[in-house]
Amino acid sequence: MKKLLLLAVAVVFTTSLFAQQKGDVVVSGTFGFQTTSNKTKVGSTSIKEKGDRSFQLMPEIRYFFDDNFSAGLGIGYSLLKSPNGNGDDGDELFNKTGLFMLEPHVGYHLELSSKFYYTPRFYVGFGFGKYKSEEGGGTNSESNISAINIGLSVLSFEFKPCEKIGMLFSAGSLEYSMASTKVGDNKEKTKSFGLNLNMGATIGFNYYF
Repeated sequence: MKKLLLLAVAVVFTTSLFAQQKGDVVVSGTFGFQTTSNKTKVGSTSIKEKGDRSFQLMPEIRYFFDDNFSAGLGIGYSLLKSPNGNGDDGDELFNKTGLFMLEPHVGYHLELSSKFYYTPRFYVGFGFGKYKSEEGGGTNSESNISAINIGLSVLSFEFKPCEKIGMLFSAGSLEYSMASTKVGDNKEKTKSFGLNLNMGATIGFNYYF
């Protein structure tokens, strides 16, 4: 009985040790990478074509103003490359969109077990950068681009193997986005809204102070 009581005390202590608390400051970062390809088979011959490739890096800092709620800011960079055919010399050509991003957000921490948490967040992202289209023969066209994303990360989780370290995984969000591209005096806007599941999955790490 005494051993069971000591074990229960240890479990309770460990749980409270790993839980975040009001006043905690968290430094974290997420990394995302996605690539697609298309494969066409004609008879016994298969032709594989590369599709879009995307990369995103977002370091951030968060502050817990309550035991379960945090506010933070992420600053990062994203790059999207889309195939644009081949040049006269056979080299692959791409359309590239590079964006520097600012992302303020508010998050919620729901404890599912002593080391595992459900961590949805609401975010507003602002981006600005350039869109470049490779046209072959050393000819490129460039334009300025700006974007805004408003979303709710609905499939976001954290695993804390120890007191100071957390491992993040996010694989789905409900998001509205708008991008504006400007070439000279001409401006083009594109808008989208949807639930993205298993698209652009990201992984990251938290360090708790």
